[in-house]
Amino acid sequence: MVNIPNESIYLPMERQELKDYLILLEEREKFLVEQLCGSKYTRGSFEYKRYKTRRKIILTKFGKVDRHFVYVKHTLTGDIVSPLLVWLGIPKYQRLSVNFKQVLARKASRGTYQKGVEDIEDGFGFSIVRQTLHRYVKDTCSDLQIEQPPNPSHEVLLADGTKVKSGSDEKHEVRTIISLGNATSEKALLREEINKSWSELAEGMDFSQYRVFVGDGEPGLKEALCKEHMEFQYCHEHAKRDLAFFLWKDGLNKKKYIQYTQKFEEILHCLQNSTKKHAADKDWQRLILRIQWAKKEINTLAMKINCRNLWEASSFLRRNKDYFTTAAEMAIIGVQVPWTTNSIERVMQEIGIRTKKKGMHWSENGLHRILKMVLKRYFLPTNQRTYKEIFTSTQKEAVKS
Repeated sequence: MVNIPNESIYLPMERQELKDYLILLEEREKFLVEQLCGSKYTRGSFEYKRYKTRRKIILTKFGKVDRHFVYVKHTLTGDIVSPLLVWLGIPKYQRLSVNFKQVLARKASRGTYQKGVEDIEDGFGFSIVRQTLHRYVKDTCSDLQIEQPPNPSHEVLLADGTKVKSGSDEKHEVRTIISLGNATSEKALLREEINKSWSELAEGMDFSQYRVFVGDGEPGLKEALCKEHMEFQYCHEHAKRDLAFFLWKDGLNKKKYIQYTQKFEEILHCLQNSTKKHAADKDWQRLILRIQWAKKEINTLAMKINCRNLWEASSFLRRNKDYFTTAAEMAIIGVQVPWTTNSIERVMQEIGIRTKKKGMHWSENGLHRILKMVLKRYFLPTNQRTYKEIFTSTQKEAVKS
């Protein structure tokens, strides 16, 4: 039988990392002070001289540190500073560095402020109040830039929006525009705005490098973002739902219209699978034939629906017939275009996780601050989205020296 040691044996080890950090601080402070003032009792002229020690509590990624810091005084100006606090980047009258303040603020991008302060207490061993975390968020977001410069290799644009509750009965409209490279994991956030139209978002953008726009049927979206030199790919997932909606508007219930939506879905899936196969084989002639087949089948389906006096659904298919096959056509010339808007829907989901909670109501400024943090974190490279570089500890006591 394996004997499990009593947990109390290991309790002193909970503070070992913090103790090691204190030893590092002691050595660093001694080195910094000697650089400025020389060794103790050393004669000679130095720019600074030892002045006094002062007790101060600082907050670090290893926990709360309570110690006496050595201060030095400039012999000419009389300025008094702590070399160690300057080295740590902790300003006067502050308890933590600007960089660490930003780390704490990012906790608010993953959950509510209450959960943020609980996460900070569990992870770093000290507690702050929600108002303090909110102040850190405001300080961090004041100069935070989230829009990225256009990537010259990106040729595909996507755009989508979502609604977030405001303080009144109305809702904020959050809209974003992103670009994709040939590897769909390569994303760049080009625009993010609240309560602005698609035309306003498009102002000042250079569309010359983009060849395809992928979107849904939202009114005004295609007109604002799909320029004359660009092709439009209608999201297949939205297309299937939109056809069902128009059939419902024409008076059919689900049991009656499902035969048409299933046929439409079969055509789209067959086109997707054929594009994947023929692009891998570089059999472009077969792919061209498949594209022609898909358009013919969609047109036949539209005529069949039209004969049953389903005008809205028939018009939808005929109006967008050429937009369902764009990704296949672009594959022939070497441009990889997604069939759906899933890439930007994932961005909307990330926004919703943080902002669409029961009881949450946002001012425009407050929503904009949180969106900056959420989107900044999401569009970082994957290996920079975690807090691996930050040591976490459950120790809640300050170690004194």
